[in-house]
Amino acid sequence: MFYIIPAMLVLILLLGITLYNILRGPELQDSPELRSHPMISMLIPARNEEKNIGRCLESLKSQNYPNYEVIVLDDQSEDNTSQIVKNWQTKFSNLQLVHGKSLPAGWSGKNWACHQLSEVAQGEYFIFADADTRQHPNALRDTIGWMQQYRAGIFSAFPQQITQTFAEKLLVPLIDVILYASLPLWSIYKSRFPSMIAANGQWLAFHKETYKKLGGHQHIKNKVVEDLAIARLAIRRGIRVLSVAGTARIYTRMYRSFAEIWDGFSKNMYGIFSTKKVLFFATLTGIFLLSVFPFGLLFMPEFKIYTLLLIGLNFFIRFLLALKYKHPLLLSTLLHPVAMIFLLAIAVNSFYSVRTNQVVWKNRKVQYNLTG
Repeated sequence: MFYIIPAMLVLILLLGITLYNILRGPELQDSPELRSHPMISMLIPARNEEKNIGRCLESLKSQNYPNYEVIVLDDQSEDNTSQIVKNWQTKFSNLQLVHGKSLPAGWSGKNWACHQLSEVAQGEYFIFADADTRQHPNALRDTIGWMQQYRAGIFSAFPQQITQTFAEKLLVPLIDVILYASLPLWSIYKSRFPSMIAANGQWLAFHKETYKKLGGHQHIKNKVVEDLAIARLAIRRGIRVLSVAGTARIYTRMYRSFAEIWDGFSKNMYGIFSTKKVLFFATLTGIFLLSVFPFGLLFMPEFKIYTLLLIGLNFFIRFLLALKYKHPLLLSTLLHPVAMIFLLAIAVNSFYSVRTNQVVWKNRKVQYNLTG
């Protein structure tokens, strides 16, 4: 019982957070009305994105917003990214292509690309978006509506995940599970504690003056998990951060295979915890005890009733999240413990890869500045 009661209480708490986010959490599609239409710079860093950049630009061309520019930085791609953007320029008058400079020492690749984009942007608002995102026609309008209404210096949206292969359907939705079941979104806006912040670099917006005040991506140039780093910096500087669910407004297919998922998650998971080992492994232990261990108790008949309650809470939370945030419903729910086992394995690999300096992404070695 020393395990059962605490585990049940924590799962009930997580269920409460899940229900709060589902029923009351901020969503991009529920944005307030615009007061004005300031100039927006849509800024897209792109490295080897020939599979994605065309669909991204097609959705940005169709925005229901009168005053914006789109700037793509080709970050020394080894594929046809640049040519695809050039082809789009013939039918997209406010599209600009910038050719990225070589990566300097001490910078991460994405931060360097975003910094170069910021230097040519002309808008009052900057929105950085990944090349693998697609946007609803109201995405720009909705983003500015939220920022104007709540005077947010930084705004981010968590995209709806598009998954096709079995590995994607099993593992990619875990991003939403961890977020929406553990952190009430409105608490981010109200928080004054950097540890209570979540932000997403796939759709990350700034007022131009806020971006400059923070020192932009130059101030966090060596941070691998750059979205969290700059959001935490903003909180320390007293700047409001607002993060919302981007379901039905921003879409992304992040990865296309198990290998990509393994490498992509491994690149970021340890960094989310600012490479603090104690916090990292305490969290992994909690995930194991709440989401995996209850299924092992099925082999201990004396705990059967309590075990079924723990398992039922796990399945119910996962079912609600899958229903709300458009995950594959049956697969996500029924294979939840399997997905969590894979998540733990990837997390351990993330720790090992970072500590042994073996993280590689898009043919570049990723260098962490280890602090823990």
